[in-house]
Amino acid sequence: MSNLARILLVLLTGFLGAGRAHAAASDWTETEVGRLRLISAWGAVGEVDEIPLGLEFKLKKDWKVYWRSPGEAGYPPKLDWTGSANLKEAVIAWPVPERFTILGIETVGYKGELVLPLLIRPV
Repeated sequence: MSNLARILLVLLTGFLGAGRAHAAASDWTETEVGRLRLISAWGAVGEVDEIPLGLEFKLKKDWKVYWRSPGEAGYPPKLDWTGSANLKEAVIAWPVPERFTILGIETVGYKGELVLPLLIRPV
């Protein structure tokens, strides 16, 4: 399991407990390219079929997150949920990306601050 997947698993564990109140955001996780955290507009989930969450990025200068189809170079984020015991499905709703051209190579993605909307379906 990748480091990002482990981070997300820890973050989701705090958000998917049924019927308990939770903070609206996890702690920030620092990486060499920026920070990320899981956010929620809900304080508790109870017995619901779907939970809207967001994966918030604050990237350092000159770093980017690639879109689901990154263009001529780059890799899109791939979230690995295989270690989650209470997760049936997680779907990313991709915001409209920006186009970047560097040395004649076109890529598609996001710079600066970004929230990737997630729709989580618990078991």
